[in-house]
Amino acid sequence: MYKVYELGEFSEKILFTLLAYQKVMSHPKGILLYPAIMDRLEFDKRLVKRYYANKKINYALSKLKKKGYINIYKTDKRRFNVSFTSKTFEFIKLKHISENAKSYKKMRNYKRILFFDIPERERKKRDSFRYFLKILGFNEIQKSVFVSELDNYDDLKSIIDFLEIGIYVETGIYKKD
Repeated sequence: MYKVYELGEFSEKILFTLLAYQKVMSHPKGILLYPAIMDRLEFDKRLVKRYYANKKINYALSKLKKKGYINIYKTDKRRFNVSFTSKTFEFIKLKHISENAKSYKKMRNYKRILFFDIPERERKKRDSFRYFLKILGFNEIQKSVFVSELDNYDDLKSIIDFLEIGIYVETGIYKKD
């Protein structure tokens, strides 16, 4: 869905499971990570062999770590502590932007205009940004020019910061005729 930080459905479930256990994760002795995740995700023991499930969880955890969403610290042979990076909380915020989009208020007699020129080497970010602009209620005038009547600046700023494209984006407000 979000091309830049696409995790996959299973990795997302793992991330949200870890967030649900956030207070437990900070235990000084650490936790047994795999049983906690297995219990939370409720694997059907008849359909999924334990080895396969552990391998799948391990892959998802390494993917989350590689993409910078979590840090995993080993406390002893079988116990781990997990900490979340700021990228995790930005990801969660962006997941909920589409729900907020329905509650934006219109600006009276004003419109927000947005220009961007994101280089080709950052195509994934550019495509994701266009996708988010449409969610935020922007109308496409040209490929890199969008206009909106909605007051959505806070969420727009969050997206720009998360994608790290602030130097390529200009926005302003103009009065309608």
